[in-house]
Amino acid sequence: MADTARTITDLTANLFQDGQSAGAISPQDIRDLITSFKAEWGMLYVSSPATSGVLVAGTHILATGTSSAIGTPVKYTASAANRLTYTGTPDRTAVVFCSTSLELDSAAVDDQLSMALYLNGSLITGTTMHSYANATTATAANVTTFAIQDVSTNDYFEPFISNLDATSAVTPRTLVMGVFNLVK
Repeated sequence: MADTARTITDLTANLFQDGQSAGAISPQDIRDLITSFKAEWGMLYVSSPATSGVLVAGTHILATGTSSAIGTPVKYTASAANRLTYTGTPDRTAVVFCSTSLELDSAAVDDQLSMALYLNGSLITGTTMHSYANATTATAANVTTFAIQDVSTNDYFEPFISNLDATSAVTPRTLVMGVFNLVK
């Protein structure tokens, strides 16, 4: 029989109940328990930076550049377009984080740069973070954010960036994003 990842509710309600008779827990139940708590994760980095053209000041757009997986993700895929997709079952609680160094592509100064995490194309509330580019030439501004979010099969995370003050283009010179799951 195939080992099955389960939720905590499923494990406690069906496999490991209070008052079970001696010997009621099978070897398959134990294999399912082990499978349920196996680490599930994914991580990527921008291996080839590219300019993200800012069309409207203050509007987040998907961070550009080509990304590559770090290591061998477990129950996640890492696309070349800065996306981590959950491919497993059952539903999980994900901890996702992202850190980037954003650089203005001109000598513009005194601009606030921003990054936020999106789930399935929608902003994850509370993940929008800002940094200030205040040099006389293009200088990187570091921005980091994270979230705890419930995920289902095929849900995906993406980093979005913005220039809050102007339409000057921004490049994520470095970017790393990772996610790991907690058993729900």
